[in-house]
Amino acid sequence: MKKRSALKATLASAALILGAAAPAMAITVDVGGGRWSYDQGANSAWSNYYHSKNKHASSVKIGANIFRSGCTSAGSWSLASGGKNGGTVSWYYDPSC
Repeated sequence: MKKRSALKATLASAALILGAAAPAMAITVDVGGGRWSYDQGANSAWSNYYHSKNKHASSVKIGANIFRSGCTSAGSWSLASGGKNGGTVSWYYDPSC
């Protein structure tokens, strides 16, 4: 599984630029032959992955808790999300499970 960790300074800078009332804008990248979308809001974090040809999965780790999508059929989005508890947030995707 691939990992991206939250960078508090980057998120703080983005919040200042976008303003407190701006809606959350997920980070979306084409990676591993599919499309991965991940982000966090005030109370939750999520990791969603789409692959048209492979079974795939996504997950998000919040503090010590890991929330997994489970292996998802090709052509469907894998959806993983969880409530934030103040811990560090890390996002993952798996292009084939």
